[in-house]
Amino acid sequence: QRSSGRSTKADKSESRSAPIVDDTQLDEEEEQLREAKAQEEVRRRENEKRAREEQKAEEEERKQVALRHEEMRSRPHTFDQDGNVIWVEEPKVERLPKVQELAAYFVGKDARARSLEETLRSTASANKDEAAAVASGSKRRGTRNSNPGGRGGKAPAETEFTDGFSKLQHGQPPILETMVMQSGVILEAMG
Repeated sequence: QRSSGRSTKADKSESRSAPIVDDTQLDEEEEQLREAKAQEEVRRRENEKRAREEQKAEEEERKQVALRHEEMRSRPHTFDQDGNVIWVEEPKVERLPKVQELAAYFVGKDARARSLEETLRSTASANKDEAAAVASGSKRRGTRNSNPGGRGGKAPAETEFTDGFSKLQHGQPPILETMVMQSGVILEAMG
């Protein structure tokens, strides 16, 4: 049995592989048909993919149009000459220029008007005091304060405003006095 074991080992050491000879011949027409079919399949997949993308784009566009229509219902808008939407915004009033300027000023009272006002107040308060004394039956006469209103202390001194303005007789000087005429020109005034 040992001798038979050695012979199997020797057989195992020999290579059992044999080259495979490919004797198949390719038909050129069949290969062209296979390539055309593969290209057609690739084109079909690309078309399907493009169609899906276009469908998604159309859906997005429809959503955008719906949102824009909703916004157009709620906000004021107009259109330009190309049909594009222009949103109308309210003007910001605080940023507009002032129509009328306000100037801060102070005019003191005229001395004559102030003295006349003080005398009117003092006579009115004296008449009130006398009427109250007569009504109450007391023999005491009302005393006049130097201050109208009867408060203690001095009245606040008002600053007098003098601007040097003197009122004209007719509101406008005569034209014959204000205009200087050149030689040869005659000026007449009616009235």
